This record gives sequence, C-alpha cells and structure tokens, in this order.
Amino acid sequence: GGSFNFNFVPPNLEIVSVSPSTANVGTTVTVTVEGTSGTGRLNIGDVRVNATRTSFNSSTNTAVFTFAVPSNLEFEEEDCFGEDRQVTTLFPITFMDTLSGCQDTLARALTVSPPGLSPAALLAVTPRSLTFTANVGESAEPQTVTIQNRGTAPLTISTFGPASPNPPFSNGPLAGMTLEACQEDSFAVNFRPTAAGSFDGTVPIVTNGGSITVVLAGTGTIPAAPPP
Repeated sequence: GGSFNFNFVPPNLEIVSVSPSTANVGTTVTVTVEGTSGTGRLNIGDVRVNATRTSFNSSTNTAVFTFAVPSNLEFEEEDCFGEDRQVTTLFPITFMDTLSGCQDTLARALTVSPPGLSPAALLAVTPRSLTFTANVGESAEPQTVTIQNRGTAPLTISTFGPASPNPPFSNGPLAGMTLEACQEDSFAVNFRPTAAGSFDGTVPIVTNGGSITVVLAGTGTIPAAPPP
C-alpha cells in the first residue's frame, strides 16, 4: 500500500475595500476581505476587540468587518513641518480554516487624523508681511515668501498675485499651482520705487485650503547729494 501527505495551503487574503480609507478618531470604517488562491475555503474570522464581522459569504470567501477607530490614539509628529497631522493604525484580522484549524493574520493600514482634523488641504504662508526700502529708480533686495501645504490632501492654488500696485511691487512665479501634502514652494517679491514716499501693496493667494494676503510696505528714498 502507499501513503500520501496532504499539505493545506490557506488562501491569500486581500482587502477588497476600506471605506473610508481615511477617518477621524472615534469613527467607524467598513473593511471587506477576500480569500484568494490556495486550497480550500476559509471561514474568515476575527479576534480583534475593535472589529466585528458583520457578514461572510462562503461561495466567494469574502467577509465584511466594521472597525471602530479608537479614541485614545497617540499622535506623533508625522508631517514634514513637525505638526501632528496623521497617524497610521493597523487592524490585524485573524482568519482560520474550519477543518484544519490553521490560522494566519493580515494587517492593513488605515490613515487616522487627529481630533478635529479632516483630511484636507491647509494653506500656510510665511512671512505674511514684507517691508522694503530703496532709492528711487533702484531695486531693493528681493525677499522670499514660502507657501506650505500643512494638510493631508493636495492644495490647489486658484489665485496667485500679481503683486499690486505694479509698479513699484512685483513678484516672481511659483514652480506649480498644486502642492501635495507636506510640500512647499516659494516666490520672490521685488520693490523698485518710481518716486519718493511710502507705498502699500498686497500679494493675494487663494487656495482650496484657505486664502492669505501677503501685505507689502515700501519706502522710496532720494539719495543724499554728494558732498561738494
């Protein structure tokens, strides 16, 4: 007589969908998991306290879970500007074969935002005011303004400048009109007075993450006459 060995190969698990893929603390998300490839069917079960299996389809080997995002998550400084913006939490799902008892664990990351912060763009501009002094007909040293996206979604710039009034103020271009999360760009502001006196100006910036106007002030001077 002969003998043979049967090797049980559990199917791979794939997360079909997570809705929503980003969430705030204290909210609930829905996770759909599907077993693919391998031998046999699994009864996809769950042992995590925060997750509940709401359905299981044995013909498609698909299970649906609801996951409660904990309210006591600790947020580390995640963005490149050193501010608390998001944290990644894992919900491990343990699945078990109903015949052999074999089990494994699948982990999937969910981006969770701190309390009160929804995934969105957030405009930051530094500095918000500039002061220049230059002789009439001469250019002051250009000054730089930095635009940052401190949010977690792309920042789209719909209005950028121009510096007004022009003259005596003007501004340089940006590299682009969209900033991804944690990205920044900068532009130069110039002042070249055409007459002596004080000048006030602005550079408007309008985005889907807020609007900020850079305030400009310049003084045009008449150089002192050279000594006789």
